Formats: sequence, structure tokens, C-alpha cells
Amino acid sequence: MIIALMGNDGSGKTTIAKELVKIFRSLGFEVVCKHEYEYAILKYLFRIVGLDKIESERRSMIIERRKSWKYCLWPFLVWLDIFLQYLYFKIFKRKAIVVLDRYPYDHYMSFEYLGYTLPLTKWLYLHFPKPDVGIILWVEPQIAYERKKDSHDYSLEYYEKQTRSYLKLARRLDIPAVNTSKELTQTLIEIIRNVVCLLYKRRKFEWLSKLSTLQLDFSNEIKRISIIIPTYKRNDKLSELLRSLKREIDSLDSSIWVEIIVVDDSRTKDAKNIVKRFASEFRENVSISSQWSGGDRYPSFCRNLGAKYARGDILIFIDDDNKLSGKVLQTVVTYLGSFPLIGMFGLINYDEKGNRWSVGGKLVKTPFSIITKNIKEIPNNYGKLVIVDYIPNFYAIPRKLFVEVGGFDDCFFPQGLEEVDLALRIWRKGRIVGVMVDKDSYITHMFGEVSKTPARPFRYFLRGRSRILLYHKHFRNLTSWKGIPDIVLRSIKTLMYKIPLRSRILLIQDYIRGVKEGLMLVERERNGFM
Repeated sequence: MIIALMGNDGSGKTTIAKELVKIFRSLGFEVVCKHEYEYAILKYLFRIVGLDKIESERRSMIIERRKSWKYCLWPFLVWLDIFLQYLYFKIFKRKAIVVLDRYPYDHYMSFEYLGYTLPLTKWLYLHFPKPDVGIILWVEPQIAYERKKDSHDYSLEYYEKQTRSYLKLARRLDIPAVNTSKELTQTLIEIIRNVVCLLYKRRKFEWLSKLSTLQLDFSNEIKRISIIIPTYKRNDKLSELLRSLKREIDSLDSSIWVEIIVVDDSRTKDAKNIVKRFASEFRENVSISSQWSGGDRYPSFCRNLGAKYARGDILIFIDDDNKLSGKVLQTVVTYLGSFPLIGMFGLINYDEKGNRWSVGGKLVKTPFSIITKNIKEIPNNYGKLVIVDYIPNFYAIPRKLFVEVGGFDDCFFPQGLEEVDLALRIWRKGRIVGVMVDKDSYITHMFGEVSKTPARPFRYFLRGRSRILLYHKHFRNLTSWKGIPDIVLRSIKTLMYKIPLRSRILLIQDYIRGVKEGLMLVERERNGFM
């Protein structure tokens, strides 16, 4: 993997490159670092010609700016040298992280400024293969000038022009631009998040597992947590969950303020009575309240409503049919307060019989559909955090990140695949989604009969609809199949349910109706009606 740092003079390329090399090596990666003027072939030409002659020609070219055919030939030789290096890295260093302090685009900017580019030169440099992760570093011209004034003779006007040129190049080549005037640690985290995005696209989960342990000097003291519980006519299970939360909070650091928000999605508003009964059982710095959704608004809306009122640094979402082991909250606080790359954090889920139900979720992509699959085995080659595509049932997210990605999409995904959609948006922000392996911290999922006889059969309509909308939003090419493969798979699964045959057929029909509506919404959006 090639990571190339580009940018104007004074933006901190060399300093940041050195820090990245230290970080990646400390995490156990093989790392190669290359500076701008480390040529592979041309260094032998330098030896033949002699350093004195080279320095004289350099002065004539850069300082005196003399015009000569050899100065127009030089960009071609440089391009060839770095292209051969690029091929070497791609072929022989595929398992390493290659950090490049400058890239061919930097050479192009220099030659363009000096006036030694020809139309062919320009084309070659601007069509040079992109690095796996390319970052253009920039800083305000005044700051760049102050950083370089003791070692460079350039005027402030030079830095202003150079900064504009690099930002224009970033837009032209669609390369992210990172302002380095902020604290070094924050700049490094921002760059590494671009690395996370690439590794996820390439499914390099073992590499992501290593990166998830990155700490730097990051310390995010968590003083408040908000627990958001959507509920629907399951007051007995809600009571069990609240009892387990009381045990959790009693073992939590007493300085942490805890907020519990129960969002009732029923028409009868029964959950508020349960909340009132438990209110006096929690310690002083615990707030417990109930909100009413209006009835039948489904989980995504309920979670967003709870998040709207939440004041915690971390938002913990948990369905009402769960119990916590006793140290879950402390584990969440510890991890999200220590590891800046983690964006969605979960724990292993067991069923009531003690069988492992979920170690997160996996997306299996086929040529015609995406299959969502609960991971039940713990991979041997991972650390304590298992990297996953999404997390069902229980997960924690930093509040700022939740707001940044826009929360749950309760329009497209009121129920069904809403957690998949949210996790994919978190991954796109360069944040890791992972499930913690800890024998003392886990979730017990109290299924009962819910999975066999759904309380709201309408959710099968929503599942079909959500499936198409997920494809439209994240996997556009799959919408061409019109959901037919998914209808077949869902029908096979539904026919295996232990409920009356007529009920099974009605559920399949609801799913097909959902697929049709999803396709209709996609078409309306394409035609500009949404």
C-alpha cells in the first residue's frame, strides 16, 4: 500500500511522514519510507557526472532559470525514475506500507513553476498512477512562510501562489486536502482515517485490527454517557434490561454521569410506568426518562428521537430484549475514550442458553445481492477487537460522530438494515467498526418467540423495501437485478419458519410488496421527484 504525502513547502510533509513511519512500525507493520530526492536510476548518473557538476546545473536550472534543452529533458528522466520505483513498490512491497514524502505531482508543480514543462511532460505527470492513499497537505501561506523563512528565500507571494495551485490540483485529481495548522496528533489521525477507508474497501481486516489499537497521545475523557432504548410492547423484557443496567451502573466509575432514555413506540405509552417504577432505584447522578414516538414509528425513528434529547459524550443504543453482563458500560467507556479510530463499538451477544449469537455482522457480496450474516465464530487471527461490517442489537458511538454522519436514516430504513447503513457511513468517515472479545463484558439477547412470530408483520414489507434502498445507496450496480434473487432467498428462509403456512405466504407477499416499493422510490429519485 502506497501512502503519498504531497503539498506546498512548509506544510509539514517530512515531519508527518516520519511520524507515520514510527506509528506504523510500532503497530507491527512492515514500512518503507522514501524521500523526494532518493532516485533509483538517476543516482548512478549523478555519480558519473559528479556532484559538483550536478550542483552547478541545479543552480542554473532552479536559481538562475536558464533555458536549455537538457532542462526540458530532465522532467522526463525524473518521471521515468519514479515510475520504475512505483512498479517496484507495487510488485515487491505489496505487503508493506510504503510512505512517500512527495509524489510525482509535487515534481510536476515544481517544473511547472520553473517553466520547464512541455505538453507531453504535463500529460505524463498528471496521468501518473494515483497512490493508494494520496493526501495533499496544505497550510495558510503566512504559516508556511514563517516555517521556511530561515531555510528558503521565497517571498510570501510564492507561498500564496503555491497553496492555490495545490488546492486546485487536489480538486482536479479528487485527492483529499488536509490542513496541517492544527495539532500534529489531530493531523496524523485525519491522515490515518483515509488509510482506514482504503483498507476497508480492500477488506484488509487484519490490518484494521492492528490500526484499531492506535492510541497516540489521544485521551478523550468521557464524563457522560447516554443509553437509548427503543421499546415496543415488551415491558417485561424492558424491566429485565433496566435491572441489568442498574447493576452495570453500580459498578461503573461513580464520576460518570449516566442518562437512560426509553423511547416507547407503542400506542398505549405503557413504558412510562416502568420507567417511573425504576427511577428511584438508580444512584444520584443517573437520569432516566421516557419519550413517546407517537406510535408505530419503528426503531430508527425512536433511536434518533432518543439521540435528539441525549447529552452524553457517547451514545449507547440497545434494544429492549437484552441484558448486560455487569461490566459492559465500563468497557465501552474505556475503549471509546482511549482509541480514536474506533467509531462503532460492540460486544459479543449470546442467546439465553449461552450460545454465541453474534460477534458482529458480515456483508457477503455476490454478483446479484448482498447477504447479511451474523458472525458466530471468533477469528483466530484477530486481537481483542474483531473487525466487522456492522453491529446488530447493541453498539456505542461517539455522539459527535453520530451527528456528523446524520444519525439513522429513518426515511429509507425505518426497520431493517438500518444498522448496516449506519455502519457503512461510519466506515466512510475512516472510523473502525468492531466487536470486543471480553469474557466479562457481553450481551444476552432474550429472543423468546420474537424471531418466529413477529409482533409487527409489516416489518417484512420494510425489509424488502430496505434491501433495495440499501443497494441504491451503497451498491448501485445491484439494483439492476430488481431484487429478484433476494425475494427467492427470503422466500426459502420464510418457508422454514414454524408458523402456519398461510402466515408464511403472507410474509413473503409483504416482502415482495416492499421490494416493489423500494424500486419505485429508486425510480422516483432518479427522475428527480425525491
